Amino acid sequence: MNKMFFIIILFGIILVPANLAYASINPNSLLDEEEIPLPGKTKELLSTCPDAWKDLFTRSPERKQFMDDVTDGLISNTPEFQSLNGNMQSITAHYIHNSDSPCPPWAYAYGTFRSENNNDHHKFVLEFNSIYFRYMINDMHPQYASSLSVQDEKQNESTVLSPLKQTLSGTSPYDIVCSEGLHLVLTLSEKPACVKEQSISKLIARGWIDDSKKLSPSTEKIPTDPVLAKKITESSNQFALDFYKHESKNKNENIFFSSPSISTAFSILYEGAREDTADEIQKIFEFPKNDDERRVGFFSFVDTMEQKNDHENTVQMANALWLADGFAPLPGYVDTAKTYYSSSVDSVNFANDQGRLEINDWAKSKTQDRIKELLKPGSTDASTKMVITNAIYFNGAWEHPFDIVDTYEADFTVNSDKTVKVSMMSYPHKMKFNHTSTEQMQMLQIPYKENALSMLIILPHNTDDMQSVEQSLTLENLKLWKSQFYDRGTIIHIPKFTLETEYDLKESLTEMGMSSVFNTADLSGITGSKGLFVSEAVHKAFVNVNEKGTEAAAATAINLDESSGQAFKADRPFIFIIQDNETESILFIGKIVNP
Repeated sequence: MNKMFFIIILFGIILVPANLAYASINPNSLLDEEEIPLPGKTKELLSTCPDAWKDLFTRSPERKQFMDDVTDGLISNTPEFQSLNGNMQSITAHYIHNSDSPCPPWAYAYGTFRSENNNDHHKFVLEFNSIYFRYMINDMHPQYASSLSVQDEKQNESTVLSPLKQTLSGTSPYDIVCSEGLHLVLTLSEKPACVKEQSISKLIARGWIDDSKKLSPSTEKIPTDPVLAKKITESSNQFALDFYKHESKNKNENIFFSSPSISTAFSILYEGAREDTADEIQKIFEFPKNDDERRVGFFSFVDTMEQKNDHENTVQMANALWLADGFAPLPGYVDTAKTYYSSSVDSVNFANDQGRLEINDWAKSKTQDRIKELLKPGSTDASTKMVITNAIYFNGAWEHPFDIVDTYEADFTVNSDKTVKVSMMSYPHKMKFNHTSTEQMQMLQIPYKENALSMLIILPHNTDDMQSVEQSLTLENLKLWKSQFYDRGTIIHIPKFTLETEYDLKESLTEMGMSSVFNTADLSGITGSKGLFVSEAVHKAFVNVNEKGTEAAAATAINLDESSGQAFKADRPFIFIIQDNETESILFIGKIVNP
């Protein structure tokens, strides 16, 4: 059976700077086994993070936001937490939602409590020091803080009960409903919590919740939208031609890549980009700026593409996020990757070679063993925080198979100074194919089974015409040329070829105008803060074209009579495009200079 195989991988490695230094004093050494201050150690505890306490309560905008978002709801809805306990809970919640310091939360809470409350409260704390600390430490866990932003169910029928009240009413922890703007997580003891998105990475880092206990996004099927899918197709097609022209400029070599593969991976990255970084990515890839349009568009685009799968043709795409152990992106970012890009998410150890090997195994699996080593030794280390991978695989059968007995040895003119021998496949008799021609080239459409996909071959009349043909390669001209197709009998000769390509996207995209993502990136939509950047982005591709499938058979030389019909003989450099006939999406594009 005639097959063509295309395998594409793209990955980006994103790094973060060194970890923040921790406080010089370890507060845990000042507590007993029950986490109560040791005798005479209260003053030393209070001196652990004095600058942080002061800073915490001099940032008036944050304090106002904290009071509005947390305290008011707490005091009005939970009478038992009013006055002293209410203030204590509020301080705790403020730390959880706003602080970036490594100082322990109870140190913040106690210090700010002392500096903020009146003398009566201060006296209360001094008299009941041990009880207060025990109570505070217990209340540091997020299931308590999570209830601070919810409203009492008695206020109106549309409000949401706190996780604690929902649990007491018999609701499963996995079915807890959070108020708008909050995300459901489970603590290490399986207790539910509704917390702000920017809090989750901090809670994971401090060991209060387990990364594996973040709940998956809704499995409700997203409705597809052909109009939005078309927008993604148009932007992907434009990038295909832009990137092709960049790679072919001043280069006389083989080209092969998949625009949807590159675009999809960078769209996942774009979900976390902000400010200039987002603007640069959007300008290069022309993504829809509206989040819903872009996300539903990509989801619909992939769904439409994979509908072409049948027993003769296979088109599959896979995405994956690989997170370093202990690295916690914002749950909203991860949920978007899972929901709209069908991305898998795995935590791996980049400090040793385990993470790299797991990614390579994934790549082998998704590409039918065609790409065995996506990441080379040394490409990841302890500083690697996240890797984005995308794989697209195509296996298509010709609508009109070539016969191996009609394959012969022929000359292929690379340029005016070089000719090489190739195995030339052929249809020795006239076959009806869509065909057109201009003053500089002729274009042929060869269909795959069921005519859902096809290969377009753009063949310049001579090798000197290639540059002018490439300059004229625009979406408008492609549409024009295809509109001029007519069905006629043609004798076809195209070489068998196998290509393996690799592109340093960091270099190419920087030259195309997307530089900040690789150095001064703002990817704060991934973690909630700046510091990430793309250290490496590589696109690898494999293509094999022959009569039977993945392996070439022995060639037999024969003489052909071309006088009986118009000949299309690709014995010189040509451009080829694999397209979806229905959507006109360019799945792959390449150039054969030397088969």
